[in-house]
Amino acid sequence: MKDDDPIAHLYTIRSVERVAAILGLIQEYPDGFDLEQVSAVTHLPEEAAHRYVATLLEHLYVSHDPRTGLFYMGPALVPHKARQHDVLAERIRPALAELRDQRGETVNFGVLEGHHVAYVAVAESPHQSGATATEGARDPIHSTALGKAVASILDHERITGILRAGGMPPSTPSTITRVSDYLDAVEDARARGYAMDDGENVTDARCIAIPVPGIGIPASISISAPVSRMPFEQLPGITWALRETARQVTAALTGIRD
Repeated sequence: MKDDDPIAHLYTIRSVERVAAILGLIQEYPDGFDLEQVSAVTHLPEEAAHRYVATLLEHLYVSHDPRTGLFYMGPALVPHKARQHDVLAERIRPALAELRDQRGETVNFGVLEGHHVAYVAVAESPHQSGATATEGARDPIHSTALGKAVASILDHERITGILRAGGMPPSTPSTITRVSDYLDAVEDARARGYAMDDGENVTDARCIAIPVPGIGIPASISISAPVSRMPFEQLPGITWALRETARQVTAALTGIRD
């Protein structure tokens, strides 16, 4: 409503105005804002202003860095648009790079976008590999470990709808192309705690992925490499490292550390 609209002044709600003011801070200060600024725009003491911020934190509209005390845009406010993926990527790149350096292989972070998984951030291996995805690229959920890991946190009805909307074309001779077989693979991923793409998206490439919990959007991280550099004997170490990185990613995006 416009400022000169008399109806706007009659029907505004003070608590909603305060939330709108905090959302304005998010837009105005993408590099972070503090509780004193929240207090100023809401015209509340800091103790009362903190209750508003705590509620927005709980619903993932705001994230918090306890080291600096600053608040940022939360994952619930980051739509799945390429220009806004940069916000997510910037915050999680250090965690992905750390895992890449530990394992020496490419690390990917992807989010569900329509009936695809979109690569938001990629920490590339120093080794040459034709299996490396690029940031901004998209792959089907049925042929990738990232997609299976995301699917493992969705219900069967939603998974089936995505598969029917996007189809299940084969990327390699190993690609799963039947809905029932894919649902079985997702159940296996849920049971063991990780998803695998074993030459299903790129021939002779292997990828292990797990979902990233608690960030308000369906997302997952993975490690990918040629089969020759990722034998099955490495799976326990890889899955442990992925879980540690998933915790770091959740903390980077929400400010919540377990």
